[in-house]
Amino acid sequence: QNYITESQLLSTSYAMIGLTSTVALFRIGIQIARRKSARMEDYLILLAYILFLVLSAMYIIVTPALYRMTGATTGHAPLYPTLMDDALFVIQVFFTTSMLFWCVLWTVKFSLLALYRRLTIGLHNSYTTVWWGIFGFCVLTLIGCIISNFTSCHSMHAWFTPGECITPRDARAQIASLYYAFGTDVLCDLMIMAFPIRLIWNLQMARVQKFSIIALFCTGFICILFAIIRVVQIGTKAGNSSTPSSSWLALWAVIECSIAVIIGCCPGFATLF
Repeated sequence: QNYITESQLLSTSYAMIGLTSTVALFRIGIQIARRKSARMEDYLILLAYILFLVLSAMYIIVTPALYRMTGATTGHAPLYPTLMDDALFVIQVFFTTSMLFWCVLWTVKFSLLALYRRLTIGLHNSYTTVWWGIFGFCVLTLIGCIISNFTSCHSMHAWFTPGECITPRDARAQIASLYYAFGTDVLCDLMIMAFPIRLIWNLQMARVQKFSIIALFCTGFICILFAIIRVVQIGTKAGNSSTPSSSWLALWAVIECSIAVIIGCCPGFATLF
């Protein structure tokens, strides 16, 4: 079932690509203008941006087939000879984009962690220990998200066979994967935002600057807000016993990944304060 039209999904995707590209290119422009050499966090946020573009492009490419297939299967359009080919294509794309979605979000997290790691050099070992703990937790939760994608159907054969991944068990597994990814995503964000607050507060700089930088890092709450909106919108539409709407998943995946990349670019603007 589709809760938005094809044109709305495509328009939103193009708009988020434009907005995200503007922010990402602005960050790159600042770095070039100030003649700063690229660091690990810069490469990681660039990777997140590229993955976001790939994710969005895949959704844009699959959208016509998705709506053509949905129209035929719901009786709003006649059946056509390549229906099964479209169904398989949609499955393959959404299997890939599910993992791309998590890779975008977690690459942004790793970008922030790379920045924090550099800031902890020369400080007390407790900072390094906490950093490694957060990093390890993020890695493990990302692996868990990927595993949950593979187990969302009762078998890999069912995953890639149109019409077979529709059992009640599969629907429950897909909803469980949605909420697991949401919970770990938010928890990782909270840990990453909390880590630098004491670190920044102990730096030798004006208090106004400290508040400005802390506020900049706490923009991660925007990511959490959109993660909550996404899971509520998808979860309430799907209920507890039905598969989430593909078009609805695509819409909120593009929006959340766009916001995540934009927020990930924000530390690059700290030099403007």
